[in-house]
Amino acid sequence: MLGLDKAIVNIKNLKIDADQLKTNILKKFELADDIHSNNVDRIYLNSKKNKNPKYSYINYIEIKKVRYEFCSLSIEFNYPRFFKKTNFELVTTQLEKERVDFAIKLILYEVLGIEINKLSCSYSSLEIAEQMKITKFSDYNNIMWLVYRALSNSEVFKNKGNKCIYGDYSTFLKKFYVTGFSFSLEQGLVLKVYNKTLENNKKANWDDEKVYSTELKSEITTTEQNLKLIAKTANMDSLSLPHLKKSVKDKLEKTIKEAIKTQILSDRDEIIKRLKSLERITPTTLQLFVVENNEWIIDYDFFNQILTKEIDGLKSKRSLKDYKKIAKDTLIRIEKSNSPVRSNTKNLKRLEMFLKNLLGITIEIKFTEDGEIQIF
Repeated sequence: MLGLDKAIVNIKNLKIDADQLKTNILKKFELADDIHSNNVDRIYLNSKKNKNPKYSYINYIEIKKVRYEFCSLSIEFNYPRFFKKTNFELVTTQLEKERVDFAIKLILYEVLGIEINKLSCSYSSLEIAEQMKITKFSDYNNIMWLVYRALSNSEVFKNKGNKCIYGDYSTFLKKFYVTGFSFSLEQGLVLKVYNKTLENNKKANWDDEKVYSTELKSEITTTEQNLKLIAKTANMDSLSLPHLKKSVKDKLEKTIKEAIKTQILSDRDEIIKRLKSLERITPTTLQLFVVENNEWIIDYDFFNQILTKEIDGLKSKRSLKDYKKIAKDTLIRIEKSNSPVRSNTKNLKRLEMFLKNLLGITIEIKFTEDGEIQIF
């Protein structure tokens, strides 16, 4: 279930002296230091000097001089940390959202002197997120890589903006591993998927075995302009959480699902083309083929269907069964040498869970008896 994480709300065209507003904020929170640059004051509430547990959910307050006697004010805060010390448990109900929103507006009333019912706050940035507990992060490497490639190759999403894969090196395994990815779906709309446990636990090291049990997190960050397009409003009071969840799903489900479907079928066609280029299919050439083309094989079930379709008729049923076992054993064996670290089995089922749990997207992948792959 999608929930709220980080947000920045903005109030524009405030008819109040910026220096007086800054004084009010410093007095309200009993703060001593701030940063000033180019008519902008950014006051951090959680620096070492100013840390106040009561307001740990607020990251900073920014004042920007617009013109004489006018300024704007922004507050960056974290919805989950209003209730807990961390943002592991996202805000998922409208009541929770309204409690945090009221607390923000109460602060604004105290520093601005404007009645709460007259305050109009808009999100300049809003982060919608979801998490799922997994046993091993490396089990989802192939899934993340497939989704990343699908988005990169999609006619809808490619060339929309910045994208990158996150990775690191494990001295424990002596191999590289992927920790997530970031992808700009369009201007002002960014999808990020990463290892939340590792990011949240600064003292932990991926070399520690305890990090194998972790939380996989997705974040969708949208700007004010994009919120107005997706949900028809960026106003903090007007934007309900149920409406936001539905709007995000409606915006992403069809295009992401189609991109993934296209990528899976494209990978299938690539494998078939390469398989047909072999002069002979023998146990030795099949083993070598699986090793050399591991990048295109998301998991054993996927490759099993291709073998069923392409080898059936060329080999006896017993031989086909043996060839499938060779392929499976090879995929399992090279898991131990893969770099980045990744699993080669049961990934299509994990893909279904990944999309459902992290993005609210339902996809179903089935196989026919004659080796066809069906995606719904």
